[in-house]
Amino acid sequence: METKTLPSGAVLEISMAEFEVGLALLEAVARDLEMVKSNSDAIELLKNVIARAISSPGIKQALQPCFGRCKYNNRPVNNALFQDEKIREDYLLIVKEVLVLNLRPFSSSLPLVLKDIQGQVGEDLISKLRSTQQ
Repeated sequence: METKTLPSGAVLEISMAEFEVGLALLEAVARDLEMVKSNSDAIELLKNVIARAISSPGIKQALQPCFGRCKYNNRPVNNALFQDEKIREDYLLIVKEVLVLNLRPFSSSLPLVLKDIQGQVGEDLISKLRSTQQ
């Protein structure tokens, strides 16, 4: 379990979701982020990623069971919690913290996977070039 003190002073307790729940969240995020248009402007890209994450019904649905493993000032995190206008100000911070905690284990090996794929593709390309030269 992680405990975070938010800028509002509220204490957020987050426990990692079960594997199947975390995997469903990863799949929802991946599915929606495929639709984000990338360009050379990092700020524009970040804005598009955030907008997609906020507006995605799939990500919202996948977050719900993750919220069930969180407490905000010892109160369960659920949609009813955010009826309070002051607490609603922390909504995006809570979403970010829940996403980071649950997606971090999946993403830590991503650079290695990408490097391996890049190496395999490069080796395949070199192999094909050599075979065409013979």
